[in-house]
Amino acid sequence: MGAGLEKVGDTINNVDSIEPPFHAFSRIYEAARLYNECIDSNQQCKIIVSGGDTKKLGDTEAAVYKERLVSIGINAVDIITEPNSLNTWQNAQFTSEILRKGDFDNCVLVSSGLHIKRSQLYFEHFGVRATPIRADYMSASISFIPLGYNFALTDFALHEWIGFWRYDIYNMIGANQKRTNAGDA
Repeated sequence: MGAGLEKVGDTINNVDSIEPPFHAFSRIYEAARLYNECIDSNQQCKIIVSGGDTKKLGDTEAAVYKERLVSIGINAVDIITEPNSLNTWQNAQFTSEILRKGDFDNCVLVSSGLHIKRSQLYFEHFGVRATPIRADYMSASISFIPLGYNFALTDFALHEWIGFWRYDIYNMIGANQKRTNAGDA
């Protein structure tokens, strides 16, 4: 799972680059770690990187994250990109199509600790039975004064809960496409 992209300006060379935001690096690292663990056990291993150009920056999450994975030693031929999804629902939908067409025995889902449960729910909706792997963990800091970090965590958590509610409401009104049996992808 991606975590977006950022346009980063280099004032020394006067060049802009498109990069993963700081909270995406744990996901990239964990995917690489799991890949290397898989390769070390003499298995055929692939990484599917999912994400489109959500901010209209001119490049997709899938392409930028693939670049990062290759730069840290992951074999480019073992990285499959899904460049069309613009949100978690579409990540699950479009990745499930890739999995359905491929020959995959085992699937893990890498995302942040706050995002993994909703991601898993959406992937299961599209028939993907994946082992959830959290790439990071966040918890609030106890303080007598308000901390921006705690406000950010609250915002992230609310976003996830709204995603759960939206899923349930859409199911009730028939707006979600038909659920696929887990493991069908």
